[in-house]
Amino acid sequence: MDSHLAHYLYDNEPPSESIIQEVEALLPFPLLQLSEMDAEISIVEGKLKDLRDRRKKVQRVVDDYRRILSPVRRLPDDILQEIFFHCLPQIRNPIMTRSEAPLLLTRVSSKWRSLALSSPRLWAQLHVSFCDDHSIPRSTEGWSVVQSPRVKGLDEMLRLRCHAVHEWLMRSGTCPLSISMVYTSNAWNMEQLELQAEGPTSELFKILLQFVERWTTIELRMPLEFYRKFEAMFPKSPDGFPSLTAVKVNFHPQTSSPLATLDPVSAPIVLFQAPNLRRLSLGGFTARSFWDLNSVPFADRGLRLSYICCHGLLTIWEAFRLLKQCRNLKHCKLHIAHDYGHSNDPGQPVEDEAGILMPEGVLFLPYLTSFSVLEDGTDSALTTSLYSSIDAPRLRWLEYHRLPYISTQEILSGDSHPESPILSLLRRSNELKTLLIEPRGFFPADLRKALELVSLTLSHLVVGQESSKFTRYLPGRRRNYAPEPPVKHFDLDWLVTPQDLGNGLSTPLLPHLEVLEWYPGSVSDEVLQRFIRGRMDPSLQIKTSLKEVRILFDRLRQRNVLEELARAGCHTDKIKIELEYISKPPKPGNEPFSPFYGLAKDGRTWIYDDL
Repeated sequence: MDSHLAHYLYDNEPPSESIIQEVEALLPFPLLQLSEMDAEISIVEGKLKDLRDRRKKVQRVVDDYRRILSPVRRLPDDILQEIFFHCLPQIRNPIMTRSEAPLLLTRVSSKWRSLALSSPRLWAQLHVSFCDDHSIPRSTEGWSVVQSPRVKGLDEMLRLRCHAVHEWLMRSGTCPLSISMVYTSNAWNMEQLELQAEGPTSELFKILLQFVERWTTIELRMPLEFYRKFEAMFPKSPDGFPSLTAVKVNFHPQTSSPLATLDPVSAPIVLFQAPNLRRLSLGGFTARSFWDLNSVPFADRGLRLSYICCHGLLTIWEAFRLLKQCRNLKHCKLHIAHDYGHSNDPGQPVEDEAGILMPEGVLFLPYLTSFSVLEDGTDSALTTSLYSSIDAPRLRWLEYHRLPYISTQEILSGDSHPESPILSLLRRSNELKTLLIEPRGFFPADLRKALELVSLTLSHLVVGQESSKFTRYLPGRRRNYAPEPPVKHFDLDWLVTPQDLGNGLSTPLLPHLEVLEWYPGSVSDEVLQRFIRGRMDPSLQIKTSLKEVRILFDRLRQRNVLEELARAGCHTDKIKIELEYISKPPKPGNEPFSPFYGLAKDGRTWIYDDL
């Protein structure tokens, strides 16, 4: 393009009449060129399409030949069955659905179907979801059974599900069974409960009990009243559960009125009396309402239990007694709360000088290797006394969370505070390898002291917790953009700067640290680089090289840490480094002083839908 025309491309001046005529004279030639090129492209594209169609046909032939030669066709049946078994879900029992194993495996080919149906191990695990609410529809005259076509259809569906459960378990042969069941109900009075407990519900319970001698793991989540109906059908002798080793229960009362036709709500749970019970998980806020520490399995069979997870609230005294009666535990998780009063059980100690009943004696737990505790509004003196009583020489893994969190105002006030209770346990944890802590439950000085106490043995430190791993009592934090906190509960500089540990050596804390996880991380990229470089510096007398760093930040990335480490000569290929930042900056309007503050998500100022 001539220069006298080109300048029109960079401004908005109107062209003169002569320029318009000149451009109109020049335009036909490039338009003709475009037309010729389009025609040529069309011809080439036609040839290319034809070539691609021919290739697809040849590819189908090749794929068919390869299917015949597929190695999976030549696998021995026993190897294929083992592969099938590893296709089962890993975090729960299989569901009765065609979209996952084992049912999915029966839909691939006739051989796979035959092989899957003849593999008992594939059918030895089952999750059952059941709801019979359709049997109590609302009517104008109260609750009554209305045999509408919809109700009849749902009733038939549940009976078919019962039949499917029976067929599924029959295929398991003589294998030990793992069964989980979720039963939901909206019933709220005795009449409805009795109505729902009959029909398909009763049929399902009877089917499951046909295989009771092979129950190895049972998981029940249902209203307590329905469990009592189920329990009434159990074998009369506790030996009726000869294979049962693991129980998970989450019961809740469905009605507030006493159940005249059912056992008392506080009656012992018969499942807990299984003679070979080793693992027990108790769920729900009111879990302790349904079991008694003076009864089985805690009282006379507590020594057999090796695993307890109690997600319901325990008082400190109940936690003390549980640990005392179950001293052969290997793994234990507790949720303890403030002791608002306790019964006059024999053996309770007298009050101390402050008028508080303190646990007394030693809780010797010779086999305990992992211990998780969530404190919820507990009394520091009582929990300190509890942890001081624990003697667990084999403890390798400890998880500790404390609510409520300690606020910035409490830290900045400088007021004196009692020492963190968990320090009394850490002082005697001479073999601890893994520590998981929520830093917001500590004053900074206490958290640093905790790390000093385990500095010479710890190899894996987890600060905070990923959202997906939080329990229902510790809801995960949303990963929003967050400014640098005014006070750091945990400071990564503690693991960078050499400290005098009293042994004549000057090394950073945790010289054996191999893995660091931090959720969410509040550290600058500069400090993080110094930490990683320092852990690779032999002059700092680090005993073990760092192997893994995983941090989820609540901020945008400021520097490329991996590239800068590589330029500094660090062999980052020897360390697994995962750094995840907030991907987008905060949207305007999050702060009250922003000009966008108060706008709805779609940009409107009026948040209501007017006519």
